Amino acid sequence: MKPVLLVLVIIAFSNSCFGQLLNPKDQEILKRTKLISIYECNRDSPDCLDKKDVQIILSNKIEPCFKLKKKLNSTSTRRIISILLNSASFKQTDPNCFTSDFGMLLFDNQQNMTGSITTSLHCDNLSFDNRIVLTLSKIATRQIIEIIKSPTH
Repeated sequence: MKPVLLVLVIIAFSNSCFGQLLNPKDQEILKRTKLISIYECNRDSPDCLDKKDVQIILSNKIEPCFKLKKKLNSTSTRRIISILLNSASFKQTDPNCFTSDFGMLLFDNQQNMTGSITTSLHCDNLSFDNRIVLTLSKIATRQIIEIIKSPTH
């Protein structure tokens, strides 16, 4: 009986330490998302030269470092949501690496902004609504980059 209990404790501990999930509020926001606008961080902008971890939304406004790249169609929006809701998309956090490269604004079906995500894809990190940094798996990062950089929206 004790070995079984020990195995269960180890499994529970490893799940809490080696993977991550968005919190329930963030998951609900993603489930209601119907449109995602992608913004690219322009490091050459005078406002951004000395900033490393710029968040897309600052004081309820889009940070001047970010410029609209494209609005995703419903298929691409659903793909990103699916990636972010998948627990396998996340791994143990490495918050020491974060240099903003893209931002995403999330909108519901009435086109109200419901959330924002700032990414540091070369570090495999993202921040949902300027809160805790989460680390993406290499596969999830690659999938998101493909969607962002694809010529179709």
